[in-house]
Amino acid sequence: MSGTTEAFARVKIDALLRDAGWDLTDGSSVLFEHALPDGTQADYALCDRQGRPMAALEAKRASTDPITAQDQGRHYAEQLGVPFVFLSNGEEVRFLDREADAHARRIAGFYAQDDLERRIAARRVRRDLSAVAIDRRIVDRDYQIECVEALCAEISSGRRRLLVEMATGTGKTRTAAAFIKRLFEAGIVTRVLPRATPISWSAMSAAAPLPMRRPSSSASRTRTSRKSS
Repeated sequence: MSGTTEAFARVKIDALLRDAGWDLTDGSSVLFEHALPDGTQADYALCDRQGRPMAALEAKRASTDPITAQDQGRHYAEQLGVPFVFLSNGEEVRFLDREADAHARRIAGFYAQDDLERRIAARRVRRDLSAVAIDRRIVDRDYQIECVEALCAEISSGRRRLLVEMATGTGKTRTAAAFIKRLFEAGIVTRVLPRATPISWSAMSAAAPLPMRRPSSSASRTRTSRKSS
C-alpha cells in the first residue's frame, strides 16, 4: 500500500482485527508487509498460535472496492501456501476460500484466530462430495437423487447460494435432509440452520439425525425455488 488514504485505511483495518481478537503486537499472530517467495509482499499474513500463516489479507484504500483486489489476494495466498484470503478497505471485509469459493463474499468482520484454526482443521478431514454416497434410506426417487447431485455439483464448483423449487408432495424435506447429510459427511459444513416454510421437524430429524438448529418463530420464511448465483 502507498499514500495517505491507504495509511488511513490500514488504521481502520488494524482496529477491525483487534475487534476480532487478533494480537497485533506479539510478533507472530499478524505479520505486516510479509515477504513472499516471488519477491512481492503481502500487506498482512494472519497466523495461528504457532506462528504459521493461515490467511493473506490484502488492504486497499477506502475509495477502492476490495473485490478489485481478489486476484492479487489469491496470488499472495498461493505464495504463502494458505487457503484463505481477506480483502478490506477498512470499511468492508471480504473473504475467499481460494480452493472452494468462486468469488470473495462480504462478511461482517474478520474471523478470529481460533475460527481460522477450526477452518484449517476441518479442511484436513474434508472429502470429495462426489465420493460420498447419497443415503437411499432418505431419498429413493430418481428426481430427488438428481436434485441432490446437481446441488452438490454446484457447491463443488464454488457456488454458495442455491434455491430449489419442488412441487407439494414431491419430498422437499427428504431431499433437503439427504443433501444436508451428504454435506456433513463430506466435512463441507459443520452446522445448519434451516430457514424454510413450515415443515415437520420431527420428520426431518427422523430422516437425518444431524446437529441442526430449529429457527425461532420470528425467523423469516423463504420459498424453495432454484436459483444459481
